[in-house]
Amino acid sequence: MFNKTIPPLPSWRTIFKAFFSAKPEDKILAKPWLLRKSDKPYLFSRSAVSLYMIVQWWIKYTNKKNPVIWIPDYFCNESLVLLRQLDCIFHFYQVNEHFKPNWDYCIDNIDIQKPDIFLLVHYFGIPSDGKLAREFCDKQNCILVEDAAHVLIPSGSIGNHGEFTFYSPHKLIAIPDGSVLIHRPKTKVLRMLSEKDSVIIMNEVCHSYKYTSPSPWIWIMKRIIQKLFPDVLWKKQKKINIEKIPSPNFKVIKNNQSTMGKKFLAAQNNQINGYSLTRKINQSILNILCNHKNFQKNEHIPYLAFFYCDRYQDEYFNLLKDKKYPVMKWPDLPPEVSENPAKHAVAIKLEKNLLFLPVHQSMRVRDLKKIAIFISGNVIKSPTIENFQLECYNGREELWNAYLTSVSKPNLMQTWPYGEAKSEVEGWDIYRGIIKKDANIVAIFQALKKSWGPFKIIRINRGPLLISKEDELINRYNIYKLIRG
Repeated sequence: MFNKTIPPLPSWRTIFKAFFSAKPEDKILAKPWLLRKSDKPYLFSRSAVSLYMIVQWWIKYTNKKNPVIWIPDYFCNESLVLLRQLDCIFHFYQVNEHFKPNWDYCIDNIDIQKPDIFLLVHYFGIPSDGKLAREFCDKQNCILVEDAAHVLIPSGSIGNHGEFTFYSPHKLIAIPDGSVLIHRPKTKVLRMLSEKDSVIIMNEVCHSYKYTSPSPWIWIMKRIIQKLFPDVLWKKQKKINIEKIPSPNFKVIKNNQSTMGKKFLAAQNNQINGYSLTRKINQSILNILCNHKNFQKNEHIPYLAFFYCDRYQDEYFNLLKDKKYPVMKWPDLPPEVSENPAKHAVAIKLEKNLLFLPVHQSMRVRDLKKIAIFISGNVIKSPTIENFQLECYNGREELWNAYLTSVSKPNLMQTWPYGEAKSEVEGWDIYRGIIKKDANIVAIFQALKKSWGPFKIIRINRGPLLISKEDELINRYNIYKLIRG
């Protein structure tokens, strides 16, 4: 049974716990996303609602209309459908190929359209230029909103700079709906814009809408079916082009997080740190098995893994879909961006050249390996051991000891005296080796061998030992592959 899905699946324990637990308090639910005692949390159904509420707050807080919102041009149009119902002015600023704002462009365009709200996106869990964005917004006296929809929990500088930061736990945790909006009420810009109490204004905005929430039951039933049956029974096999997927009708969206959404979140709140570690491990597995310049490494808590397709996005997408592997394109760019390729060349290039893979906590390691091996063999170049060589060591003890002093984590079982003692006392044959990469020694090992007729055993106790920490995971993978081969 291969339930490989883009979103994470809840465990049976989580499902039962959510059904039979009491409704939790909002502040307790929001605790993993709170960085300061003064932070004010708000729970909504989707991040699009969080962004909508921020704009409504700005209108009421400043007594102005038609706010100018600066949005990165590499952005999902679906997230703007609700905002388009307001009289907002969108300015799509350029991002570079590292998903950071093009600050030269931003500075050059201030006089053309001065921002009232600046949206900074932390793409795929990678912290963006928060400090520079804060300096930019302070100079322009505008609100900084950190879009952390791809972020599991705050890390690094994420959430430290904006008047508002919103997260989308429903994208990274198995819950039917839920967005966490954090308001930081004590900033220089807020004092400059108005003498009003920003928290009171936000509370008034929230209370001005009828309390409604989306139904969680379709989501719950779908996830149960996905857990019970192999994906061949439920996954659509159409080769879907993301540009053709219609956006939902946000005019009828329910604003608040559902009770079941809160209960599913409460059932997993104490597992979030574990989810973070699992996502990092899954990303590392793909990094090792898909060791290629086109495969993007992410040292932070990843939302999705992604790789560059070099203009073959549709071909690779269909190839992976034919094998029933979970893969997606992102985003559906706003028409203001896609229809202006001269101005937004980088954003369009990113949209046309990236494919995304899940690394969430319910992905099994064996499924990740299958996906990675398929990608390595059919999509991008697989890791090789051509530049690694294994050589027998027949030198002196003094040189071996010199090697040992160079390794990052030496241990007794790889020392020369230990090997000699095992040989004399227990009759083990001793073999020592060095492993080179491009003629440079990257690891050493001491092996013990013993034979009983046709049977033999070879042991490398707590080895091999790596000398270089550069590309440690990749080197370790290739070294193990070389020794086992």
